[in-house]
Amino acid sequence: MIDNRDRRELVRPAVDELTLAQEEMFEELEDGFDTRADLLLWMHKASARTLGRVDDDWAVRVLRSRQQTAALVGEAGGASGEIEDLEALERRLQRDDELLEACSVSMRIMAQSSTQYADESGGSEEFGEQRWLAMRPALDELVQRQRTALEKVLGRHPEQPRGLRDHDDLSTWVRSVLQASRGIDGGLSHDAIWSRWWRMLTIDGDARVEDASLHLELADSVLSVFNAALREEASMAEESVDEVKSGQRTFET
Repeated sequence: MIDNRDRRELVRPAVDELTLAQEEMFEELEDGFDTRADLLLWMHKASARTLGRVDDDWAVRVLRSRQQTAALVGEAGGASGEIEDLEALERRLQRDDELLEACSVSMRIMAQSSTQYADESGGSEEFGEQRWLAMRPALDELVQRQRTALEKVLGRHPEQPRGLRDHDDLSTWVRSVLQASRGIDGGLSHDAIWSRWWRMLTIDGDARVEDASLHLELADSVLSVFNAALREEASMAEESVDEVKSGQRTFET
């Protein structure tokens, strides 16, 4: 039989790491987002930090709704009266209706698959802040590949600060998306290369990186398959303890 002291010594640091990552995700939701592109990147973060357990079409539904998007883009508390109340309500709806269940499922998966350690200190402090999301290097690497692909097409990456510039850029970007989705396609490999609509959105002018139509297409064709890939990877990725204990997380998503 395990006494109460022994129970306190058994810890699952991967669960603690995921819990902290999800709390940071909720804090960012409460703060609001400056632009639709920021919102899109945050929705990818939410997908990653729930291990792909949000609905695959969640981002599409949000970005397709002018009301939801308007409530989420802009500093929380920046409006007054009735508008501020509506914005606060929308944030609560996203938190409670869209994300809480995904957090619950991802936490259960992590609790069942993570390693249990005996910690003499009676807590998880011994492990320090871990470098990888949920202490899974392969999952963290996949998340970073996805984030980079999104940043490049949105003009948020230092290598491509103005987004994609020509057909070669577009072709290279599509390959990076396929790699970051573990080959889950959803038709992107054909549509992005051969569709005049995709060409207009991605390589016909700097202004397109802030185009609402581009953001909606990315949510529909890219975030959805990224979410499915994260769900698949999270079920297979192995746990690893970062022994460096730098006290500084490196994952941004």
